[in-house]
Amino acid sequence: MATAQALGLAQDAGLDLVEVNANSRPPICKIIDFSKLLYEIHKQQKQELRHERQSRVKEVRLTSNIQMHDYDNKVSRIIRFLNKGHQTKVTIVLFGRNRMHSDLAYELLGRMEKDLSEIAHPLTRPRAEGNRISILLSPVKR
Repeated sequence: MATAQALGLAQDAGLDLVEVNANSRPPICKIIDFSKLLYEIHKQQKQELRHERQSRVKEVRLTSNIQMHDYDNKVSRIIRFLNKGHQTKVTIVLFGRNRMHSDLAYELLGRMEKDLSEIAHPLTRPRAEGNRISILLSPVKR
């Protein structure tokens, strides 16, 4: 259809002639309300942004002298976060004399990393920040 004829049809309908795909030969155009198209595009971008923001960093804190039952509870909580798609920061807080035994904290993080290896991979290596040692885990893409 000729461009002038398409513009005439659009004006008769009280709508706009919008080029949808300029790369094809001949270019593809539609007769639609342009402000409504802009509204739909804006709405779709907001929806995509909303889904993008859902991945947050969750934090789980524990100490280096944690008991096995408590350790299992913390691991199950981390698994729950990772299954929801959240990145999880595991922090071991060292109090008092436990600061002298930071090797225990590194061993605990290594064990946790090994236990969660099927569903998570580490984004950072275990690192010390004052009296805390932390690692950041990210869920494995399925």
